[in-house]
Amino acid sequence: MSDPRRITAELSAFSPPTATILTRPSEGRGQSKTATSNTLHSLSFGDYVDHRFHDFGSLCGLNEITLAPNGDDAAHTHRNVEIITYVTSGEISSTTMAGDGQTSRLRRGDAQVLTTGHGLTHQERASHTGSSTTTHLLQAYVVPWAHALGPAQQHLPVGNPDKRQDAFAILVSPCVGGVGVAASTAGQAARLPVVPGSMPINADFLMAAAIIDDGKSAVWFVGGGGVVDSKTERHVYVHVVMAAGGSKVRLADQTVLGEGDGAFVTNVSVGDKVVVESVGVAEVEVVVLDSA
Repeated sequence: MSDPRRITAELSAFSPPTATILTRPSEGRGQSKTATSNTLHSLSFGDYVDHRFHDFGSLCGLNEITLAPNGDDAAHTHRNVEIITYVTSGEISSTTMAGDGQTSRLRRGDAQVLTTGHGLTHQERASHTGSSTTTHLLQAYVVPWAHALGPAQQHLPVGNPDKRQDAFAILVSPCVGGVGVAASTAGQAARLPVVPGSMPINADFLMAAAIIDDGKSAVWFVGGGGVVDSKTERHVYVHVVMAAGGSKVRLADQTVLGEGDGAFVTNVSVGDKVVVESVGVAEVEVVVLDSA
């Protein structure tokens, strides 16, 4: 077995002495299936309810979805939630059934943010026509600052994975202006992210991803280093998206995590950092979800 990778929480002098870490084993997640999809729930979602793993800050759902070749997730409607889709392997077509019915093609490493507002129907479909390859994606559901917003979608084509190599690349960040922009129709049309190059979201929320090679490390600065409104008592969820060759990650308290496992990190604030260090023989992909 290869050596594991290690995640350690390093705290500044102005923070509590230790972070609190609660692990979320992959095999304990909830599950829902259709003829062409399999979904694993890290948090309570839909018919799956586990009061130990409910809302975590503004994160109200985290699903890992596998689509069969040419499979789809049946069209469904959401309201008053922001949905982040991150493709971890394969390729999907994401279609919204509003207005002109926009379709985005998301490939490995691409991300999308949907603002469902007062109601948005959408569908994901695997794009591997005639292929035997399954498609995997991670979807995070986030409570927005305001309800009944106009539906919208944005697509961030990451493309080159070097952007995330041995460093956390921020894919999603709060919109400039915060709650005031979220409540304004004009503001929604012109909203910008506080982190250039990321996608704006109507919440005090950040999502970042890193691919870490053997012997390398990546550092997550809690709150994106201070770009968020809420500076203290942040909620950081660390999710192991992919662990090549059976590689592992190990937390500061020596808990070992594998592919699909996660950890709830609390008692951290802006100024603290989570260091992800590779001590294995193959790369690991890690996603961080950081909210007020």
